[in-house]
Amino acid sequence: MINTIEKYLQELQAAMMDSDSATRRDAMTDAEDHLRSALAEALEQNPAKDEIDLIPGIIEEYGLPQETADAYRDLETRYPSEMNRKRRPVGRSSAVGRFFAVFSDTRAWGSMLYCLLSLVTGILYFSWTVTGVAVSASMMVLIVGIPIAMAFFFSFHGLAFLEGRLIEALLGERMPRRQRFFNPDMGWGGKIKRLLLGKDSWLAIVYQIIMLPLGIIYFTLMVTLMSVSISFIGAPIVGIIFKLPVVDLGTIVWVLPRWTIVFFPVLGVLIMKATLHLSKQIGWAQGKLAKKMLVV
Repeated sequence: MINTIEKYLQELQAAMMDSDSATRRDAMTDAEDHLRSALAEALEQNPAKDEIDLIPGIIEEYGLPQETADAYRDLETRYPSEMNRKRRPVGRSSAVGRFFAVFSDTRAWGSMLYCLLSLVTGILYFSWTVTGVAVSASMMVLIVGIPIAMAFFFSFHGLAFLEGRLIEALLGERMPRRQRFFNPDMGWGGKIKRLLLGKDSWLAIVYQIIMLPLGIIYFTLMVTLMSVSISFIGAPIVGIIFKLPVVDLGTIVWVLPRWTIVFFPVLGVLIMKATLHLSKQIGWAQGKLAKKMLVV
């Protein structure tokens, strides 16, 4: 018989070892939140009883660990993230359809959008994280330094959660959909220690710092490749239809020959296709990195 919340969570974790780590974390967060809330309410209504006597009834109402694990696995099957929904490919029966398949791939476009946004988010994460760590470290010698540090570390967790939602929405990687439950029964000393010294806090900090160089790389790659692609596709319009030089360096002027009217657009489409494939691979790698560092 399970008569403690800790034992229930241990059995639930064991029952979900083969599940996605984000799903497992959501299940355990929900279970701990519900069980502790229900236990607090039961203790108010039955102050003469011990926790050990009340917990079995609460668990029976909520569900055994194996039942909870099965419910969450079934929920993931029924309601996967939007980018992970299986869709029937359009036009892949022909060679042309297979060639242009990546242009209708929502994950490829989502990854490209993530790469473009990563410069902004990377600057935001880096600036806030470095400022927060520096201010917290300098203020820790004062009494007011502890609440300031806790506020900053809470914000780091909040940014990590928002990044996870962005990752799932654009890259299709399953990420936690709930913030981690903070045990209200834990003393202030334990809460401070867990928040400031916890592995999840420092991994979130490291992740948010490295997102600046990664964001610069992602943004530069996507902008450069897409600019080259669009330039090649539009070159015949500029050079042949509007009679404008493609290259004008003052002493060197190059007008696009007519025989290139097909060559350059085809090359541009090929570069765009390669860019979408590259963005999709970047998105896959970034999703795995985020899950490794933000789902602890």
